[in-house]
Amino acid sequence: MERMLRFRSLNAADGFSSLAFRDALRVDPQVAADYAELKLELARRYPRDREAYIEGKSAFVERILAETRSRPSIQEIGATDGKGHPYLF
Repeated sequence: MERMLRFRSLNAADGFSSLAFRDALRVDPQVAADYAELKLELARRYPRDREAYIEGKSAFVERILAETRSRPSIQEIGATDGKGHPYLF
């Protein structure tokens, strides 16, 4: 199975969005499960079409980011990683 790793500078324009999405997945197990299910379905549907796979995730990611913008920040609610360590944002 092929894997892809992405590295971004925290100063990148979409760096905060990436971290906010990551934190949303960590905080809400249902969001994480829904995202995993979507990714599996898209991988089955587009096994050799990376662009379609990425496009298929876009609406979900944008919806979650919009929801996170309307909620208190993770810092404000004191969310942790389950081990008592606070998230960065």
